[in-house]
This record gives sequence, C-alpha cells and structure tokens, in this order.
Amino acid sequence: FYTIGVVVALLLFCCCVGVLLINPILWLRGFFSGGAQAAQQSQVLSPVIPGLTLPFSLLPYLFTSLVIAGVIHELGHAFAAVGEGLQINGAGAFLFAIYPGFFDDIPERTLRLPPIRQLRVFTAGAWHNALLCLLVLVLFFVSPLLLSPFYRTPQGAYVTSLTQNSALLGHIFPGDVITKVAGCDLRKTGASEWDNCLTKLHVPQ
Repeated sequence: FYTIGVVVALLLFCCCVGVLLINPILWLRGFFSGGAQAAQQSQVLSPVIPGLTLPFSLLPYLFTSLVIAGVIHELGHAFAAVGEGLQINGAGAFLFAIYPGFFDDIPERTLRLPPIRQLRVFTAGAWHNALLCLLVLVLFFVSPLLLSPFYRTPQGAYVTSLTQNSALLGHIFPGDVITKVAGCDLRKTGASEWDNCLTKLHVPQ
C-alpha cells in the first residue's frame, strides 16, 4: 500500500516542481501583457492571504480544512512507521498565527532503514493527503445523488426575483415555479428554453 504511495508522492513532487517553475513565468507574461490584474488571473497558484486573496468569512473553512489535512497527513507518517516496525515516540500539535500544525516524533533509526522503507515513511503523509483529495472529489460529484432524497428540484423555471418595474409584480412571486409559457412546457424543456419560449408570445397591438 505505502509502496504505491511512494510512486504517487514522487509523481506529485514532480508536478509541484513544474507548477512552481511555471507559475512565475505565467505571472510575468500576464503582467507585461495586461498589468497586475492580468498577472494575478494568469497564475496557476496564488498565495492565500486572509483579507486580500481570501475573504475573512472563509477563514473557518480554511482552518477546518488545514486541521483535517494535517491530521490525515501525520497519521500517514505514523501508520507507515508502525508498518515498518518503528515505535512512534509521540505526536503533537501547534498553532502558528492562524495556521494549525501537527507533527510525529519518529525515531532516528528510521534513517538507518533501507531507502525504499524510508521512502514509505517519508511519503506516507502526501499519499494520505492524495487519497483524501480523491475521496473529497468523489463526494463532490456524488453528493447531488446522495442528497437528492432530501431536496425537491423545481420542474420548470424558478422565480428568484422580480425587477421593480416588472409588469408581473403582484402576479408572480419569488419562489414560484413557472411550468408553462406560450405553449412551451418548461417541465420537459427546463429553464434553458425560457428565452426561446418568450419569443413565441403574442403581444396584442
């Protein structure tokens, strides 16, 4: 299991080095072609700076994500070390500003293991994080299916708001679902055909 992790971690390492090398090149190209805003948009990676590149309202989500990723990462090192016959001396956590960190105290004799066994221990954290990312990605795509029994999807065009000068004020309200208009059955076509259906309306002269 952790031998696969060695291969995956080394591949991810190569990808990370490539991204770090190409990121400043993309930034410079964007800067000289369109200024600072174009440079920022052209980057593959952007630094996470609360209040600047990340709204303060998202800090709890960032903190929670870092805690989960950090714990999973260190568990990877610990499990791999135990699998190689090592005894963990201890583990701990710390808080640096808003950044939560975690660590394992692995015996020094880890460095006396054969190289492949060392790599299993040292790359296990990244391997666990890669698996965590894969799990989150799968949950992201299947969550609509898993949660569908608890929600009702409107069959038609869902009214979210009305403009102040709309002629429909007092006739339809936010939250209403329009199922038919001008002979079009929006329950079958969906809201994507809304504009086409409106062009079929007959406006009396």
